[in-house]
Amino acid sequence: MDLRQARIAPWLMTTHVDTVTTVYVSHGPSHSNNSARGTDGLPVAPDFHQRVASAIGGMASVQVINSGDPWPQDQFEIGFTAMPGKTLPVVMNSPRQRPDPTLSLHDYVYNTLAGPGMGLVKSLATSQDSQNSFGNLECLPAYAGTPARPLGEVYHGNQLSEPIPSFLQAQPQQPWRLITSWLRVQHVDETMVARPTGGGNFHVVLACPRIAIQILQANQNDVIKAWAMQEPQTPPLPGRTAAQILADVQQENEQFQNALDSLRTNLQGRGLVVEEVPVLFAANGEALLPDMVNLLCVNGKLIVPKPFYQPFEDAFRQAVGAATPVEFIDCLERHWGAGQVHCGTNTRRTPKPEWERWWEVVP
Repeated sequence: MDLRQARIAPWLMTTHVDTVTTVYVSHGPSHSNNSARGTDGLPVAPDFHQRVASAIGGMASVQVINSGDPWPQDQFEIGFTAMPGKTLPVVMNSPRQRPDPTLSLHDYVYNTLAGPGMGLVKSLATSQDSQNSFGNLECLPAYAGTPARPLGEVYHGNQLSEPIPSFLQAQPQQPWRLITSWLRVQHVDETMVARPTGGGNFHVVLACPRIAIQILQANQNDVIKAWAMQEPQTPPLPGRTAAQILADVQQENEQFQNALDSLRTNLQGRGLVVEEVPVLFAANGEALLPDMVNLLCVNGKLIVPKPFYQPFEDAFRQAVGAATPVEFIDCLERHWGAGQVHCGTNTRRTPKPEWERWWEVVP
C-alpha cells in the first residue's frame, strides 16, 4: 500500500488593507434613531445603515441585514481557504447567540451567508463570554519585522474560549494574544486598527488616553454635550466641562494608558509604525466619547466614529495625515450601546493574490 502525506488548506483571515467587496450592516427597529434627535443640539440624521452607505459612496456594495442585533462584527468573520486553482471564501460563526429570533445573526450566518460559494466554520465554542465575539478577532497585514509575518498575524483578546485559540494556532497566521480584560467589552477593535498607507504598507492606529487628557487639560472650559457620552434622557442632562470630565476619569485613564503603552512598545518592537489618537474611557473601561479607533476601512478610506468634540477630530486627522481619506460619521445609537462603526459593520474582502497561494509563502 502506498502512503502519501496530505496537507489541509488552512483558514486565513483578510485584513483592513484588503479590497472590500461587501459591507454588512444591521438595521432593525430596536436600534433605529433615538427619538431625542433634534432636541438639545442632538443632530437629526438618517439611520446608521444609511450613514454607512453614504460614507462608502459606491466603493463597495452594502448588504443590509434585517436584524434587531446591531453587531454583525461580533457575529462572524469572513476569511478564505485556497488550493491550486480554487479560492473559497469561508465564514466562521462565533459562539454568540441571542434567544430572540429577531436578534439572531447566528442564524443569518447559517441560513444566508453560508452556502454555494461560501464555506462555513461552525461555532467552535459555546461560551457567551464577550471575548468570544469576533470584534475580538482581527488580523494585521503582512510585515517584515521580528518575527516576520508574510501572511499577516491574527490577534485577539487573552480570554478566548477553547478550542478557538487552538484552531487559530494551527493556521499559518500565528495568533498574538493581547490583554483586553481591562476593557468593559474586552475587544481588540477598541484599542487598535491597521490602516493602509499605500503600496501594500500600513500603520497601526492606537487608542491613546494620554493625548485625550492633554487636550482636555488645555481646554478645561470646553463643554461637551451629555448625549455625546450617554443615551439622552428627558429632561436632557446638562453638558459637562472638560475639567469635570477629567475629575471623574483621569485617574482610571492613566492606568489604562499603562496597558496601551505596553502594547505600543510591543508593536514598535515588531517594526510597526504606530499613530496614536485620542480616546477617552469611562472608569469602567467603556469609551466615554465615540472611540475613533473603532473605524471601518473601505478601500483606503477611513470611516471614523464622530466624537462630537472637534479637538479630538483634529488630533485624529493630524495623526493619520492630510493625505488619508477620512470621513467622520454619527454612530451615536451604536455608541450608546457600547460599540461604534467597526462593531456595527462587517466586511467581505478579496485576499491578496500571493496569499491565495499561501503554500508558496509559508512552505
